[in-house]
Amino acid sequence: MEQGNDLFVFDGSNETGDADWVDGGQGTDTIDLTNALDGWTVVLDNGDSFSSADAYDPSLLTDDSGTITTGNGATISFESVESFTW
Repeated sequence: MEQGNDLFVFDGSNETGDADWVDGGQGTDTIDLTNALDGWTVVLDNGDSFSSADAYDPSLLTDDSGTITTGNGATISFESVESFTW
């Protein structure tokens, strides 16, 4: 696996039914949802979740893998991601 800090930016342009995959690998990896459409929800593999309606709080990320569902129904699965911004 590659090492390094990665930034994955999603802008909400995924269409209904689209499915993407992110594997951050080693390093500190971030998914940026700042420009994504409102209405996204992150559900972590441990069952915790947060959404675009929540105030940003780094402590919300209690697992490094899960799924993002956007307001239009597209999904983004991820693993080895240590932080989010929005």
